[in-house]
Amino acid sequence: MASDGSSYRFLAAIVVFVLLLALATASLLPLIETNIWWIRYLDFPRVQLAIAASIALLLYLGLRIKRQRSLD
Repeated sequence: MASDGSSYRFLAAIVVFVLLLALATASLLPLIETNIWWIRYLDFPRVQLAIAASIALLLYLGLRIKRQRSLD
């Protein structure tokens, strides 16, 4: 384990990336033409999902940039 916290940044980047994938999936599922309630339920918080995905993307990119700078 590195003492500078790069391993924690790497773990945080993985967690944020998984969150980003989940938010992207939740945003794209309502495009499926179906009447399954849990897919239709995702039609309503579309703006909130887009904002959360944008924040997660910025966090992920920030963590990746800091990690790349620490490796150099």
